[in-house]
Amino acid sequence: MRSCRSYISILDLRICIWGHETRGGGISKGYCGGADLPYSHEQLGKLYLNSGQDAEAVKEFRAALAIEPRLPETRLELARLLHRDGKEAEALKDLDVAEKYAPKSHKVRLLRGQVLLKLGRTAEGRAELAESKRLFEEVLDKDKARIDEQRVPSPEVGKVE
Repeated sequence: MRSCRSYISILDLRICIWGHETRGGGISKGYCGGADLPYSHEQLGKLYLNSGQDAEAVKEFRAALAIEPRLPETRLELARLLHRDGKEAEALKDLDVAEKYAPKSHKVRLLRGQVLLKLGRTAEGRAELAESKRLFEEVLDKDKARIDEQRVPSPEVGKVE
């Protein structure tokens, strides 16, 4: 078994973020000898977030962004945590960068609108929320069109007995 330094352990299963098998128990974190990949930190952040360890999640998201600053989903998750903690100005900075790399993300626009409203920038916040709605409807329309294209007519429709 390879000695691993970058893993997260939940219950008695410890899995290295590079797929190496390790031993362990409890929830713990170590560091691996593999490359320091931003997606590894991002995944660890999501695991911490899902297990309710927000402070650890913030650290991992920031570590991922220090390696690769163009991760809009990671910035969005970090901004959500900052917004939840009342750090609106910090959240807005991350959302501005996320919007730069994912301008058509309705999720980024939605949270950005909420943060702007919380900061008292009502007109900007409402504009962002309206844009989020428009982008979401665009996604729904594309999905509906894709489903309509794939629909196979039923031979039973129009059958008269």
